[in-house]
Amino acid sequence: MDSKTKIKHLLQVFQTAYRARAVEEADAFLDSTFAKQGFASIIGTGDGELCLTRESIRDLFISDWKYWGDLELDIENAIIREHGKAAWCHVPATVKYSFSDGEATYSRFVSFIEEFFDGKSYDSSKSTGVKLTEINWLLAHFLHPRAPRENRDYLWKLRIYFVLEYLDESWIIRHIQFSFPRDLPFADARFHPDTYFEKSYQRELEQYRGISGIQSGFGHSEMHFVQDFGRLISGKASQNEDIPRFFSEDALLMGTDSILIRGAQAIATKIDSLRAYWDEIELNLQDSARHRAGESFFFHASGLFKKQIADEDLLEATAAKVQSVLRAEISPKDKLFVIRRDISNSLKELMYGQEYIHPFRFDAFIVKQDDHLCFDY
Repeated sequence: MDSKTKIKHLLQVFQTAYRARAVEEADAFLDSTFAKQGFASIIGTGDGELCLTRESIRDLFISDWKYWGDLELDIENAIIREHGKAAWCHVPATVKYSFSDGEATYSRFVSFIEEFFDGKSYDSSKSTGVKLTEINWLLAHFLHPRAPRENRDYLWKLRIYFVLEYLDESWIIRHIQFSFPRDLPFADARFHPDTYFEKSYQRELEQYRGISGIQSGFGHSEMHFVQDFGRLISGKASQNEDIPRFFSEDALLMGTDSILIRGAQAIATKIDSLRAYWDEIELNLQDSARHRAGESFFFHASGLFKKQIADEDLLEATAAKVQSVLRAEISPKDKLFVIRRDISNSLKELMYGQEYIHPFRFDAFIVKQDDHLCFDY
């Protein structure tokens, strides 16, 4: 059995566990898929889902199996790249949720809205404008014409990134990142006094600081490499010609949207456009995870995107998006839903002000090629 077949078998074991949802088998699952010794980590889709210990990894799996939607991996379309005794793997996936159109569902959403005014829930402490626009946003997603008693199945696109290491004649998992593609500038987390995401971001930095003493195999040259890259992406002057040297010839870039970009030159163009769009990109490299896998390295950290967006510019962008929806080849019913959702998104964002600060996670696989370091992912 060749390496890629073995890796796909490991992915199938992972898929089977998510279908079975056997919480009592969590420890056995970890023992069969992760190394029993050494560092392992998971980055989940939500704030607070940075798992840097075996216990927190186990807790995330149990939570997913109890409460998450139905996860389906597209294993046949996985991108697998081997580097000796290490490999990375990008797997497209979906998460399905079903929503029923019954009285219990309506009552649950009424309860969500009541929490904005109960004087004790987190949402009740928000400003009036934020309360009203968040309620409107909530209802725009929920209230949509459908047949009586009809169930609605939602499929969310998901990407899963694995770092694998070959030990004792088998591939094991060292790191996983789950992520949902999102359209800018409406990320799912934004710093504002009426949100808790700044505190969550600071907690992640503290978690990284807590493992600073157990970083393995990541030396001064590797740290200088990522620091040089951090300085490059934070600069505003056009430096496109300098960016390709940080990437392997066939590297993969997975951005915050759903587009995958292959190749050093294409990645350089994308990064240059990101630096042009954002007023500031801040990557916290010191507080990070830095570990060896085989002869390669995996690295992950947190950062911030920052930008000032005038209200009128946001409204014009929303109007343009509405017009693009009107031209889309989807049903009139779906057009109305998307338009209402997009307008409610914009109204909610307007209440947070013109300063947009979004936290993000940075994940990388670093290899040595021709005696120099480069990102392969």
